[in-house]
Amino acid sequence: MQNMPLIIFVDDDEDDAHLFQNAINEISNGCIVSYASCGKDFFDLLEKVSPQFIFLDIKMPDQDGITCLKLIRAQSQYDSIPIIMYSNSEASMEECFLERANFYIKKPVTYAEIVAALKKVIVFRDLKLKTPTREHFAIT
Repeated sequence: MQNMPLIIFVDDDEDDAHLFQNAINEISNGCIVSYASCGKDFFDLLEKVSPQFIFLDIKMPDQDGITCLKLIRAQSQYDSIPIIMYSNSEASMEECFLERANFYIKKPVTYAEIVAALKKVIVFRDLKLKTPTREHFAIT
């Protein structure tokens, strides 16, 4: 049996997690989404699974997404995992790229925009772009 692709979704907002799960189900039946509501839960989960993608919300109460990004990128065993940062604003975009985020998504307003943004991320991963330009990264 072939392993199903795994996505870790980290966000303190359960409504966002639910919308994300529905959007992933719509575009890819074969993905499993594991949800963590905070940085601590995320790192506990990351020790147990090997995700194909990590989606990190930037604003979280205990440990923000940029701190999580820095901690992940400090460990070379996670270098091949695309990390997608997302936020309600673009204020942290440059810092995320400097810390080696693969994508930055300004949180979509509508469900259709969520689906469209996720399709772009998955298409870029499927194409296995080795050195995408900055424009490939910024999905806003």
